[in-house]
Amino acid sequence: MKPNFTISSAQANELLCKQFATWPFFATNYQTLDKVKEICYSFDDFSIKVQFNPARTIMLRPEHNAGISYANGCPLCVNNLPILQERLVFGRDYIVLCNPNPIFPNHFTITSRVHSPQRILSRFGDMLELSIRLERFILYYSGPSCGTSIPGHAHFQAGTKGVLPFMNEVDTLLHKHGKSIITEPTATLFALSDTAKRNCFILKARTLTAARKLFGLIYQALPESDGEPEPMMNIISSYEDGTWTVVVFPRRPYLSGEENSAKVKLSINPGAVHAGGLIITKNEADFDKITPALLSEMYSQLFLSDDLFADVCRLIQHLSSK
Repeated sequence: MKPNFTISSAQANELLCKQFATWPFFATNYQTLDKVKEICYSFDDFSIKVQFNPARTIMLRPEHNAGISYANGCPLCVNNLPILQERLVFGRDYIVLCNPNPIFPNHFTITSRVHSPQRILSRFGDMLELSIRLERFILYYSGPSCGTSIPGHAHFQAGTKGVLPFMNEVDTLLHKHGKSIITEPTATLFALSDTAKRNCFILKARTLTAARKLFGLIYQALPESDGEPEPMMNIISSYEDGTWTVVVFPRRPYLSGEENSAKVKLSINPGAVHAGGLIITKNEADFDKITPALLSEMYSQLFLSDDLFADVCRLIQHLSSK
């Protein structure tokens, strides 16, 4: 595969259209999106959507996934991809794939060509570059223990803009509740706390250098978790009108099902999409029992407490002043 440094949103959409015509398994799975059940809960300044795809429970069964073989190793390695799965090369390091088990109308996985573990620090610049190239979409990163289903192989995901409630609301939330903690000539780092149930950092940047510098400060300041290879986080990146909007959600370990609190017993593995305000349930029972109170409780378990988040903000400012 030759390097392709001119990848675009149009090329990604062409790939999607081609897969509809050439890969029946893929086309069937995308048609199930028409059956999605959805409910939206409104809070003071934000909203959270909950979705359940009745067909997805069938779609994810091993007998249904005849087009995908995980038996021979990592499912994201090139040699293990289905024969009918087309590949769009980006640069020397990545391949863009249409996700065969979608949760968005346009759903892509951007995977490393080399089998290497899910880590963000050395790949953050790549995520920003992909955000430019695929500017019609939003880029997602979920850390090794923060919702990714394949932590052993480095990858991003991309999805349709406008689907995530948080990204639709982010500028309003910033205007009302955001606090600038570092200002550079071409970038500003904001802290958003005590609102939207998610303490997070929002980075607005016009240059790659400034964005990488401020992200590096966040990375340095985030607390380490036992046994984790990097600070726990989810990241969402969008590019529009010459500016990146990058949201970093610091995470903490999340217990699902029976291990969780008495109030929250949902069979989910929360990742960047969930942090962005779109809860994908694995079964109808979870979809039916979710309430605003339960969502608030779940988010309080996912993200840093107010006190710990304030400590991280102070440490970022301290590191920046050195």
